[in-house]
Amino acid sequence: MILILKIFAPKIMLYFSKISIFTDYLHCMKTDLKYLQQMAGYDNDAIKEMIGLFLIQLNEMGLEFDALVSNKNWHELSRLAHKAKSSALVMGIESMAVEMKELEQLAKEAKDTELYSGYMIRFNETKKQVEEELKTYLEQ
Repeated sequence: MILILKIFAPKIMLYFSKISIFTDYLHCMKTDLKYLQQMAGYDNDAIKEMIGLFLIQLNEMGLEFDALVSNKNWHELSRLAHKAKSSALVMGIESMAVEMKELEQLAKEAKDTELYSGYMIRFNETKKQVEEELKTYLEQ
């Protein structure tokens, strides 16, 4: 019995460490495409098309956010945050959706405007990670 443990214990530990690394990776992911897949009827071509459109939209939103904050156009910033929130929810990007909902509410009332640049920084950081994840998905 001890001999069996000595032989298989390292292999078992390696196996569990790989599972641990994989689950850690999943916890770090920003996207969860379950809703999109369900919405698209699990049609891989439709899913990839929607992801491609979202990636284009994401870049446009990033540029537009920066311009709106620079121009202090809070009303349009609130509208764009609402649009970003909705798009993020479709792509399962919970953290972005929460942030955009907060920004939408703040900008609607032009409250705490000094915080908006922080929202833009976090948006751009999440955007980078999301782009990498979705491009990887498209390559599969």
